[in-house]
Amino acid sequence: YEDGPSGRRSRSIPDWSVEKIKRLGADGVKVLAWYRPDAAREVLDHQRRYVEEVGRACVAQDIPYVLELLVYPFAGAKAAGSAYEEDPARHPLLVIDSVREFADPRYAVDLFKLESPLPATALAGRDAGEVQSLFDALGKAAGRPWVMLSDGAEKEDFLRVLGHAYRAGAGGFLAG
Repeated sequence: YEDGPSGRRSRSIPDWSVEKIKRLGADGVKVLAWYRPDAAREVLDHQRRYVEEVGRACVAQDIPYVLELLVYPFAGAKAAGSAYEEDPARHPLLVIDSVREFADPRYAVDLFKLESPLPATALAGRDAGEVQSLFDALGKAAGRPWVMLSDGAEKEDFLRVLGHAYRAGAGGFLAG
């Protein structure tokens, strides 16, 4: 991706395409798209166009499309490891609104790989009903099969995430 003050622009690995991936015998295509609804208009247009183009190619090649969406800090935001602090109260809405955007059928996404609307370490001690409502909104926004990404969470924290995610309709998890 290219990172700039107005947002991140995802791009494919050079010399790779959906057609090449299919020809090599893959069972699916996964794209990581950095997205946040409050990025600059030109960044949003780029990200939407990129995800849509990959979706059209997946349909043409008859291969499943897995879209991993990640909200990211703007360049220059205060970083703290893999997490960041801009406005933690807005993060859940950024995650859910991002999913809402790419649930549109024009993107042809078959399966979402999604981040938790709250950091995994923030679930312990929070009101369980409040947390579940965020996961329910995430599942409703997806409108198709979805799985959770681990985001490097420790085992106990990730198990909490999965409990809420499964109650909201997640079909599993993909962890690196």
